[in-house]
Amino acid sequence: MHGLAFLSRIATLSLASAMALGGNAYAEDGWALRTTVSSPSTIESYELRAGLQSFVSPTPGLRGALETAVERNANWHAALSDVTAADREVWSALLKYAPVITGSVETNAYSPAGSSGLDLKNRDSYLAVVASLPVWTSGGRYYGVKAARSHRDMMTYEALAVRDQAKMDFIETWTQAVAALQDRRLARRAVERFQRLRRAVVARQNSGFASVFDISQIDADIAAARQALVSIEGMIEKLGNQLVRKAGSKPASGATLNRFADYLKGGKQAFIESAHRNNPQLRAASAQYRTELYSTSSSMSRFLPSVSLSGEFRHYMNRSPGSTGNQGWRVGIKLNVPLVDLSSVAASSAQQARTDAALYREAATLNAVETQIDDLWSDYQTTLRTRREAEREVDARKKSANSTLNRFEKGFGSLEDAISAETALSSAERTALQFFVRESITAAQLLLVSGKFHDGMLTGH
Repeated sequence: MHGLAFLSRIATLSLASAMALGGNAYAEDGWALRTTVSSPSTIESYELRAGLQSFVSPTPGLRGALETAVERNANWHAALSDVTAADREVWSALLKYAPVITGSVETNAYSPAGSSGLDLKNRDSYLAVVASLPVWTSGGRYYGVKAARSHRDMMTYEALAVRDQAKMDFIETWTQAVAALQDRRLARRAVERFQRLRRAVVARQNSGFASVFDISQIDADIAAARQALVSIEGMIEKLGNQLVRKAGSKPASGATLNRFADYLKGGKQAFIESAHRNNPQLRAASAQYRTELYSTSSSMSRFLPSVSLSGEFRHYMNRSPGSTGNQGWRVGIKLNVPLVDLSSVAASSAQQARTDAALYREAATLNAVETQIDDLWSDYQTTLRTRREAEREVDARKKSANSTLNRFEKGFGSLEDAISAETALSSAERTALQFFVRESITAAQLLLVSGKFHDGMLTGH
């Protein structure tokens, strides 16, 4: 049994080395995403979706709704599963430091000298346990582990990018829903002002200073205002249904828009520099390049010598005549020196090309992120200035409409001027609201792309 004890000792030492190498597996770059979500078949996807949609965050308000939206997002859980798979690949690479142990049963029959056939009585039958362990791989295992860890980093950053997209989708839908509620208040007020104007027209008609045509004209404008209100009601219902599906809740009637613009500190260059450090898509591209680079180094070991250690224990169940001993074991060391391996040359060349492609993709991602920040910054600045001018227009239109309506109620001015002033006020108010919505969404996108966004910025209800 000394052979079995020897093999057990090899396995213990090798596994201890692998565990030591893996001790910092979760510490690299500070990421440690874990998940227990399984990967069901298509038939089971209905049950999985129902399970996701049953989640409700205990955090109240808009922040809790965002947490719920992320946890209900199937793409987020798919990305987490990819991270888990990549983590298992790290352990697979680490366990190449452990021995491979196999068992076999073998029977060999021999032909005695001078015999024309096999003598089945002249045979050996034995049970064998073999352990093999590469001792030196010229960096193949070492760079394989580093490549697996970099791949796990890449999948982690890609998961974070999916999470950011889920957050942005929710924020856009929530902001549009809150805007629709405010738009409904504006539309109702427009109807009320037109109804107030109609009462003034009826009063003029009773005094003989207005005609049936004037009544028909103001009724048509009231109908148009009500049509706009019905359309807004439909949009509120549509966005509300989307939010209930995403987050299990929708904004209350008195909800206000979140002011993400208050968190935009610094100039455009500050956002670009922050994105260089924190943008998950850019960090994923960088991790992909490191993965391919380490894989290239690992592939070069195919051209270098390797050393392996092996041990075998045999227990004979039957021995040929003249053989002695029922047990035996051996230990061997083997040096492999590659001489001609054309397939490895081609594979190494292909791996180098993949490394070059990953570097170009990282550069392309860098350009895309910087261009996106350029565009968002320009859009935000333009929207900010336009929104301020729109608010000034609203103030002016409101003064004009109030003055015109008051004069008309006192018997001065024309109906056309009053209708025109009311229509212009309603249009200006809705336009200003849309600019405010665009400003809020653009600010949120800037914060997410640059990696500056955090859930504490959610102050709406």
